[in-house]
Amino acid sequence: MDQKQSLNRQHFPFIPGAAWTFKATTGEDAELCPMEARLPEQGPGVLVTDLFEPSRDIYVGYEVRDDGLYVTAMANGPDALFHAPEPTKILPFPTAGGARNDATVLLRNSLSLAGEPVEATFSILVDGPLTVDTPAGVFEGCFLTVMHQQMGDRSASTRVWWAPSLGPVKGEALTEEGLLKQVELLCARIGQQETGDMTLALDFDFFEAKHRILAGEAEAGEPITLGDIVQGIRPLNVGLQRIEGLCLVEIQTRGQTCLVFADPDDPAFPPVEVRLVRNAALARRYAGRRLAAGAYLALLKPGDHNPDALPRVHRLFRKVAGLLAYNTALPDPRR
Repeated sequence: MDQKQSLNRQHFPFIPGAAWTFKATTGEDAELCPMEARLPEQGPGVLVTDLFEPSRDIYVGYEVRDDGLYVTAMANGPDALFHAPEPTKILPFPTAGGARNDATVLLRNSLSLAGEPVEATFSILVDGPLTVDTPAGVFEGCFLTVMHQQMGDRSASTRVWWAPSLGPVKGEALTEEGLLKQVELLCARIGQQETGDMTLALDFDFFEAKHRILAGEAEAGEPITLGDIVQGIRPLNVGLQRIEGLCLVEIQTRGQTCLVFADPDDPAFPPVEVRLVRNAALARRYAGRRLAAGAYLALLKPGDHNPDALPRVHRLFRKVAGLLAYNTALPDPRR
């Protein structure tokens, strides 16, 4: 069978260290979400975190072979770890569009080997080849898998589009009522290959820390400042990464948080100041962009730059606004 006309191992580049960043949309809310592949502490395969529930404690262990995709382990949380005594094929390669495959994986609790094994069932329908448009680019030769998965009383129905040499580029989590969550690829790093805008790459440590902070905020009722969020976003760490050739050189946190960008290669280039404000009128005065309820981003002193440099400054502003809009999950101060 022609490799371009079938779903095959090229669509599952699950190698240790591979990392994907998605825009995840649930209703009207959107944020950046990571997915990663890593080696298990023991046993075969590669652990791949869940596309729709980003957590290092929720994953599936896979082995990608020439003849198919095999499951080696599953985890639904830190206390729900299971392994397959033998890797089990859930999808044969190559598979043409229109094919369906059903499989059952027997799993044992990794924390307690006693008791009967648990069954995980997979029902997968394949469609393709397809062309898929995402924020990371347009990808040809993609295949769609429509999968229903059942393990005990836990079930999931998903639609995932897979691109050659890149893996998942788009996905939908479904319920009986309809679409629950949609994810679209923003960027990915697989080995030496980078796809999309890597300034949006989200560090998994930050993602999990942010959600712990937000959960703590919900319990304690303490406000989370925009400065707290800025300090945790990897591309906005001081001196770490350039955006439009400009590097964040300072985060001023007295009063309103202000980000100061400069060009390390051109000392004559005037610094660019981006301020986080809660005053809508001030935001409008300085080309403001709304990030969340009551939170805005303002670009200060754009007139100090040579007119030829202004497009670069405004591109920086748009990218920083995008980063913050995806990553802020701030309570409405009016409530």
